[in-house]
Amino acid sequence: MEKISENMTYGEVIERLGPGQDIGSGRYIYKYEFKEGLQLVLNFGSYEEKIRTEDYLRIKEILSRGYN
Repeated sequence: MEKISENMTYGEVIERLGPGQDIGSGRYIYKYEFKEGLQLVLNFGSYEEKIRTEDYLRIKEILSRGYN
């Protein structure tokens, strides 16, 4: 996860994170679960869409807790 930047597309982010649990219907919604109940949910319409600021900040928060 350390190699994720705020200018990436969701396609690029998914390449680095690997496949998450696909919980979407009609949209792409990928769920990642970490220890201690920590979760990351990415909800987007297209792999070409740029990552939203709140998603990027959530990834940075998870990294600050030692997950990568």
